[in-house]
Amino acid sequence: MPFQHGTLDWEASYHRRVGIESVFADLKQNRLGVHRGYFRGCGLRRYTLLAGFTLVALNILNLHDWATRREVLDSWGRFLGEPEPERRPRRRRRSTPSATRHAASLAARGPGR
Repeated sequence: MPFQHGTLDWEASYHRRVGIESVFADLKQNRLGVHRGYFRGCGLRRYTLLAGFTLVALNILNLHDWATRREVLDSWGRFLGEPEPERRPRRRRRSTPSATRHAASLAARGPGR
């Protein structure tokens, strides 16, 4: 291991690895279903181009999901001239005394790591 376990450098490296593993999981199982034999052809150029298009498609799906969660129009909808979705007012959480005390104790302690 290049970094000592538990240090901030190790943690940053670990989070980078977890991020790329989630992209691979989206490609293989969660979103697109890419598997061995999914692409057919000969040559490194063809496979590189097909993999690039696949990653672009995954990125478009992720952007669409992001816009849907935030109830805004995604870039394709804006390009096609679709109307903006109606915004629903979100309910605010009520502040409880225990949550207020917890926030105050965190502020008094100062920043963590």
